[in-house]
Amino acid sequence: MRVGCVLIHHFAVWLARRQNPELGGRPLIVGGFPPGANSVFDASPEAIACGVKPGMRTREACCLCPEAVVIEANEGRCRDAFDQVLSILDEFSPTVEVAGLGCAYLDVTGVGDEHELARTISSRIAKDMGLNACIGVTSGKFLSWLAAFSSAAEAPVIIPAGTEKEFVAPFSTGLLPCSDGTKERLGLFGIRVVGELAQFPRDALVAQFGDEGKRLCELAHGIDSSRLVSRRKPEVLSGLIEFDPPAETSPEMLRVCDELLSRLVAQARAEGKVCTQIKLRLRLSRGLPKEKDLPLKESTVSRESLVKRLRACFEGQSFPDPVHELELSLLLERDIGRRLALWPEPGAMKWELARAAGEMSKRLGYQPIKKAVMVEPAPLLPEGRFRLIDVDKEA
Repeated sequence: MRVGCVLIHHFAVWLARRQNPELGGRPLIVGGFPPGANSVFDASPEAIACGVKPGMRTREACCLCPEAVVIEANEGRCRDAFDQVLSILDEFSPTVEVAGLGCAYLDVTGVGDEHELARTISSRIAKDMGLNACIGVTSGKFLSWLAAFSSAAEAPVIIPAGTEKEFVAPFSTGLLPCSDGTKERLGLFGIRVVGELAQFPRDALVAQFGDEGKRLCELAHGIDSSRLVSRRKPEVLSGLIEFDPPAETSPEMLRVCDELLSRLVAQARAEGKVCTQIKLRLRLSRGLPKEKDLPLKESTVSRESLVKRLRACFEGQSFPDPVHELELSLLLERDIGRRLALWPEPGAMKWELARAAGEMSKRLGYQPIKKAVMVEPAPLLPEGRFRLIDVDKEA
């Protein structure tokens, strides 16, 4: 099997700079992914040069690079943007596996000219997304990742079959897919590069590292038998409405959405599918389009429930300019059963939580359950925005 790896370095940084062009060239730290995390998710090359690394605490990163701008990752926008990249890859292979934000594998077995395919994919992503994608092709997932990692956007790395062992030999053992403890022990044994690891018998590596030793032995000899797992492609129903004259009020847009939902819901029912999320995209008279994701607590194909969710979104909303165009999309899945809310009754969650908190406090003599309250809307450091207090106390 031949596997291609498409690797886009600092994907979250690129997206943040696309949304905020004034950040171009400035050190940038992206945190809060997943939401609420107090660690660095991604950092620009300028911040990395100061010692900032993904995974470190945001406070520590700010001390290393005081001039860096810290922003919170927008999970919805990150996933939507990467979905566009995946849609491009779907055109070149029936099997595409997501390895993380900015990294994906695809099956390229049987492709005649792998160099031409890699260059075509790279230029297509650059044209449609404005991104520099590094591409590597070899006979396994990890090996293709190494090839992409060592390549440049304009120069894909293609490793011919039979030369994998020679290719992987000079790479650091720190890049191997194993635990930190195993990497530390490899260093203690004086094994710095993969080629040195290949000199040890398989049984010796298994005796030292267990199942990881078997995997490391195979990779050191250029053997990567891990299989591709194709991603589950989202199914979307969309409708587009143009306002003439432009809409200026929420009730007007809600009325049009109601009519559009009737048509989309009927089509979803006919296909035996239910809606899991609503996506809105508004094009205003001026400025960038406005996008909004509306996840649903329970999958549904009820027009009334979807209209209620939209009404909750539009209520109290004001638009700086008239809306010229509205695109409404429903993300669908097959109706294989109901996904119910954990607390279906209004107020049940607060009541159950208060009861559990009271019992825990009586048993332990203190309150172990905390809640986060906002104390500073725009602090100098992200950690200062919230404070933990006992769940049964007011802020």
